[in-house]
This record gives sequence, C-alpha cells and structure tokens, in this order.
Amino acid sequence: VEALTQLAEQVPWRQDVWLRLGLAALRADADIAHDALERAAAGRDDLAVARRALLTLADRDILAGDHARARRWLDRIPSHPAQPDPELALRRIECALARGETKRIVAEAAALDGLDPEASTFSGLTTLGGRRRLVRAHLARLDPEGRHGGTALSLALGALLLDAPGAAELVAELLADTRDAAAVARAREVLATTGKLETPRFRAAFALAEGRRADARDALMKAADEGDAQAATTLLTLAATWQRVDVLAAVATSHGDLLSEDQHLLLEAHRHVDAGENVAAVQALERIVDPAMLAWADALLESAIGAWRGEGEAPSDWDPLLAELRRAATELDRLDQIAPIEALAVERERPLLVAVLGEFNAGKSTLLNALLGTDVAPTGVMPTTASLHHVAWAPDPFARVMVRGGSDRVVPHAELKTMLTALRRAGETVHQVLIYAPIERLKRIEILDTPGFNAPETTHAEEARRGIERAHVALWLLDATAPLKDSERRVIEQVAAARVPIQVLVNKRDRVGDEGIGDVMTYVASALEQVGIRSLAPPVAFSAQQALAGRLGDDAALQASRWSDVEKILADDIVNRSDLLREGALRRKAVHIAASLEQAAATRALEHDEAARDWEEREARRHQLASTFRNERGALAESIMQRLDAPLDQLWVDARPLEQLTEERQKSQEVRNYLVDRCVARLAPVIVSALVEEAGDDLSRAGVSAVERSVRATIAGAAAAHRSAPFPEGDALRAAVSAAVAAAADEVDAAGTSPPGHATRHRGVRRRLAAFASVFGERGSVVDDPSEDGGGDGDQHDDE
Repeated sequence: VEALTQLAEQVPWRQDVWLRLGLAALRADADIAHDALERAAAGRDDLAVARRALLTLADRDILAGDHARARRWLDRIPSHPAQPDPELALRRIECALARGETKRIVAEAAALDGLDPEASTFSGLTTLGGRRRLVRAHLARLDPEGRHGGTALSLALGALLLDAPGAAELVAELLADTRDAAAVARAREVLATTGKLETPRFRAAFALAEGRRADARDALMKAADEGDAQAATTLLTLAATWQRVDVLAAVATSHGDLLSEDQHLLLEAHRHVDAGENVAAVQALERIVDPAMLAWADALLESAIGAWRGEGEAPSDWDPLLAELRRAATELDRLDQIAPIEALAVERERPLLVAVLGEFNAGKSTLLNALLGTDVAPTGVMPTTASLHHVAWAPDPFARVMVRGGSDRVVPHAELKTMLTALRRAGETVHQVLIYAPIERLKRIEILDTPGFNAPETTHAEEARRGIERAHVALWLLDATAPLKDSERRVIEQVAAARVPIQVLVNKRDRVGDEGIGDVMTYVASALEQVGIRSLAPPVAFSAQQALAGRLGDDAALQASRWSDVEKILADDIVNRSDLLREGALRRKAVHIAASLEQAAATRALEHDEAARDWEEREARRHQLASTFRNERGALAESIMQRLDAPLDQLWVDARPLEQLTEERQKSQEVRNYLVDRCVARLAPVIVSALVEEAGDDLSRAGVSAVERSVRATIAGAAAAHRSAPFPEGDALRAAVSAAVAAAADEVDAAGTSPPGHATRHRGVRRRLAAFASVFGERGSVVDDPSEDGGGDGDQHDDE
C-alpha cells in the first residue's frame, strides 16, 4: 500500500495504479481504499478499470449494508438490454433483495446464468459463485415452484460453504421454518463439516425446526448473556417473530448497542403501556417502520388504544380517543373532519337520538303525535314530512320552524301545521322543524321524524339518510297491509349495514284485524331473518291512529291500539338502555371518521411512494446520463466538433479588428480577456446545445444550468491557457471540447435533487387509525348487531 501510494502520487493520471492501490488497501484495511477506488472509477481513459473500481465500490457498500449507495455506483456502469451483464445483474439483485423490490429481482435473474462461479470479487472477499448461490436461494424462497437449481435451503447451504456473506443468517432462518426432517438432517451433516453446528445460532435453528422453541430461546439467552453478539442478533429476530418483550429486554440489557431505533421504540412503548401511559405508547409505536416489527407494533397499538375502550357496558374514555382523532385530522390536513370530531364530544352529553324511519304513509308522523300526546306533526295520504322533525324536551310546548335562507318561525304546537302549509304555498323551503314538549321521557331520548324513503321527491330520501347518519337507534315502521316490500328491504339493509340498531314496529294493526295480524307478524319475522336483520326486541303490532285517539282521550281506542306494547319497548329496550345505545353510536361514528382519515393517510402515503419512485427513476437516468457522457466522451466530442465550423468562422471575424493593434497591445491582458469572452460566447452555446440534445428529457432545468456553467468554465479555462493562437483550434479545441463533456458529466452527477419526504409519518398515522377501527369496529360493539340474525329478545352482549 505504501509503495502504490507513492507511485500514484508520481503518476496520478494512471487509473490502473489507483485501482491496484484501492484493492491493496482493501486487503490491508487501509483508510485510503475508498478514495483510491473513487479516483480509479472517475478516470476516463480506461473504461475496464473504471468498471472494476465501480463494482468493487458497490461490493464494499453491499457488505456494509448501504444498498442505496451501492446502486448509485452500479448505475454509473454502462449496460445494454440486449447484452446481459451477469456481474452487474448479481449486484443489482443483491440491492433489490435488501430493498424488497421483487419485480426488479425477477427482471435481473435471467442474467445470472452467464456468471463465472469461480471468479472472485475484485475485493477478494468471496467468490461470485457463492454470492450467486445465495441470490438463487433468495429467489427460491420467493418462488419455491421456480427453476433455481435446488431448494432455498440447499442453495443457501452451498452459499455458506463458499463463504458468501449473509449465507449463515439465511440458512438459520430457513432451518427454523422447515419441518422437513430429511432437509434438517442434510443441513446438520453440512454444518458439521464447517464447524458451525454448535454455534448458538444453529443450535437454536435446529431446536426451532424440531419444535423445541423453549430450548432455542434458552440456548440463545445463555450465549447472549455470555457476550455472544451473534446469539443476541438471532434473539432480536426471534423476539419480533414471537412478540416477546422479555426476550427483547434481555438483549437490550446484554447487548443494547445491537438494538435498532425501532426496537428501542417498541421497548419504550411496552413500558408506557405497562404504566398506563397509552398516549405516549401510541406516539412511539406509530414511528416504527421496520417491516419485521410492524405486526408486533400493530398488536401493541391495538392494546394501547383498546385500554380506552370501555369493557362490556362501561363507557369508553373518550377524551384521549377524540384527541387521537383530532391529532390525525390535523396531521393529514383534513380539517373538514374536525367538526364531526367535536360533534362527538358534544354528543356524549346529549340524550339518545331515535330516528323514526319508514316509507311515506307508514304512519311515522302519526306515531310521533301519539308519543307527544297531541296532534302536532302533519299527516296525510300524501308525503307530508319533507324535512327532519326533531322532537326534544323543553319546559314549555312550542315549535321552531327553520327556513332555508329565511328567519326562523316560533309557533305553538296547535299552529305548526298551519305554518308549514303557509310556508309551502309561499315557496319557502323548510330546513328543519324542532318540536319541544315537557315530556319526561324526552330528557333521555330525542326523536327524529324523517321523510319517507319512497316519496316522489328525491330530497325526501336524502333527508331521511341524513337522519340515519345522525341517529343512535332507529324505529322502523312497517305498514301491516304491505309489510317489508322489496323497496323497504333494500333501505333497511342499508341501515343495518351502517350498524344502526333497529327496532321494528308494525303499524296499522287495525287494518288487518286480530285474525290477520298473526300471519303478518310471522311473515315479518321470516322476512327479517331472510335479509339478516335483527330487531332490538321482537317486532310488535299496533295502531298509531288508534293510539293518538287514545292519547287524546278515547280509552277504548287506546286499549285496542296495543300502544302499551310500544311503550314497554320504548321504556325497556331504548330509554333504559340509552347510555349503552349512545356508546355504541359514538363508537360507530368514531370508526367512520377513523376510516375516512385512514383512507386519507393511505392516499398520502401512496402519493409519497409514487413521488419517491419518480425521484429514483430520475436519479437513475441522471446517473446513466453522466455515465454516457463519460463513456462516449470521444464520440460526443467528435460530433460536437462538426458543429463548430461556423462558430470558429465567427470567432475569426471577432478577432480581425485586433490585427490593427500594436503587437504589445495584442499581448495585453485586456485583449486576452476579450478573446476568452468571445470563445465562450461563440462555442459554449453550441456545446451545451449538443449535450442537451443527447440528454433528451433526462436532464432537469437545474441540470441544464449546471452543464452550461461547467462548459463555459471549461472553455474559458482552455481559451485562457492557449497562447499559440488567438483561440484554440484543431487538437487543442478537440481536447477542450472533450474536457467540457467530462466536466458536464461531473455536473450531471452532482446535480441530484433531494428525495421527497418519506411516507413514514403518514404510514404511522394510517396504522394508528387502523388499530382504532379494529378496536372500535365489530370487536368494539356494545349492543346486539342488528344484522346477526333475524330475531331475538334484544339481550345486550359484547361481541368480543
């Protein structure tokens, strides 16, 4: 190394000397190795030497785990699709394997067939045959059915015998996963010849292959405690597979320097969960990006978020839950979701909201009047409810009519119908009707009367769907004379799909009589079962018309109406369960918000991924362009020379006035500066134009500017150094153009742009929201799922 260093200083233009120095320094582990190889790779006179230097630089980075930089070295090596390059393909596959780029691995695999297995890598660290076997082992692992020359395990064992870096790790992984006794026995024979059979890594691998998991863990833990770093590394892999925090903590104690940032984050999160600090745990877990750790991190995320979910009928801890949703909405710039989140916070303190649903003329408004005990809501054979009617408690009875684009009208109950008729005739649009009444039940539940789904006006159905979105529970009113028509089935299925609990009531019992109501109810029960709908309590039949008459003073009508059955359901299954039903609705709405935000996070992450791929492709093209400039410098210079005849003629014209000056004046610096400026002005644009044409779309605007600067500087330097004529011509100009092309290549190489921001943050947000949805989705249901079966007694249960 010392001798070659002295020689390189004496002949710095000799690429081969720099290469020999770099290889010798590698073997001696001398610091100068990298710089020497870079000098050899940067040379332009011997492309074969430059190639060897670039491959060796790539090998060093592959061994060091810096596959991104290794790929940049490889991108500088000229290649042609029609001429496979096995050595280049091998290294590209190794980089792709490290980055999980399956498509690129498959695309390059065919080129491996031409590789000389006995050839050594230029660094002398291992043979290419060993590395090829290891790559084929990885390929066989990805595609067990493909033709790779053997099984993944047999190929990996061959690579191990050839001392391929990384082979031992792969053999241990494959052994731990296999249940093929013959393959295990063969591996034992091979490893016995290498002297590695009793190492902790392979003792654990064989124990796992034979189902002795505890033995594997104990052997590795003992070795790690005794200072075996290899055993500790294997334990870290198994800790992630087993999701064992005690194993991870043990390695952290004995070999803390081996833990990655993600493993430290996982340990930190476990400590936070154990301490009940779930917010801190969630924030730590969403920062984890290692694919090997994600399953574990996501399971712990669900545990941390699940701690806020109430068990059974207990309410959830909504303050941290809503804070997490707000944080996600802010991080994703989805400020449109802030209002729904804040609405949930308010909704926690409000009465249960019960939506009355059904087709028009099913008797929804009559039912509402019966509940109020007064004839206040408009009814009729035509669709009369065009907007949502919200019934709530107040110490005095009155109604507030909200007019779209106009002022509100406040009227007594008795004047509401008249007011609505007058507004309709005046062409006014009623947005919502708020009906207040001093009824004790309304302190715990509020009622939403919705338009009929099958009303002629499409706005009626839209208003009804808006009511479903707001409701905590639905009262579905069927007409006993035509129950559960196809149109009703479609809508009731939508309500059930939205996971809104449903209580089915059958109105107009008086129309079919006592003799026919049994068949109607049997049909309703069967039809509900067919569509998979479960009513909170078994459906009951009644007459809303008779109930209203009874509430207004007709005792016989009240008794005939069977209104008491409806009152019992309202009391037992809705009012008395209002806290439970509200909790379920809050969870359902929170999951809906989380799902919307999760989709936004996924979109953001995808956009970042696409931007990153575009950036990588641009960078690869840029490096390839720089390589083309270097490798084809001579041909490019000749091509450019053919364009310079006219500019040279113009230069002579520019120089002619100088002939009138004295000889002393012609030699002055002022004249020399003038000639340099004219050379740059006449020649540089032509050279830059030719290079830009050669680059095509692979050169950015910034790259064009960088090339222009380098060309102008090179031509200026060449013109300033040329003294035998006013400006360089012939070989001198050819050399200047060649130097300009080389300088442009260097500028193109250096003209890279910063990569786009990583999608890590958005992926973390998405994982957090997915855990939220998992915890508060179907597993988090606190009331009966109305779509589970077609009947039941409405007993509450926890699906988990």
